[in-house]
Amino acid sequence: MNKKAIMEDPWIDISFGISTASSKLIESKKELKEYAEEIDWIVSVDKEGIYDEEIGIKYYDISLGPENHSITPAELSKKIDLVKGFLVSIREDILNLHEEDGFEVEYILGNTETKSLILITIGKILRTNLDLKKAIMFERKYPKLFKRLFSVSINTIYKAHYKEYNKIFVSSENRESALEFIEIFEENGIKKIIVPEPNIFKKILLRLNKLFW
Repeated sequence: MNKKAIMEDPWIDISFGISTASSKLIESKKELKEYAEEIDWIVSVDKEGIYDEEIGIKYYDISLGPENHSITPAELSKKIDLVKGFLVSIREDILNLHEEDGFEVEYILGNTETKSLILITIGKILRTNLDLKKAIMFERKYPKLFKRLFSVSINTIYKAHYKEYNKIFVSSENRESALEFIEIFEENGIKKIIVPEPNIFKKILLRLNKLFW
């Protein structure tokens, strides 16, 4: 896929998602519609809801995102400042959360029958679902734009897992988890890290680590 194609292909699935009590549903939906009008997105409501028996309240999921759920990098780059502004104001005005509550960036890997995915969540409410292979390709071509749009670097994530895997003292569980991430990233086209063969001292330490962890 060339540069123009990856910029114009709608492969980014992005939306804000909040959960609200039934008593606040109309108010929250109305507030989100104001944001939707400004960015030319739509508001959707999960009409079934989930009833919390413990406290006796029914909650509904409301989302704000592009009409077809997906958007191109070119379109998102034009709207990213609005999106980031909405992230702050939705948290403050609708959810009563503030900057001191944190804007943690989280990610998980997933897959369908045909592709691997990376789901990035910012501030608990802004969710971006990406085709991992296209995301790696896009970051390789546009590293600064990728970081601006998604607030993470897949290359940095890959290197962090690679570093974890190659630690001398690390639990077998953490090593296996890191290896799983590494293999998924490499299968989807990330540039592999080539390291020299470990010296005899490091080989001994690695063997000892496997015995005791």
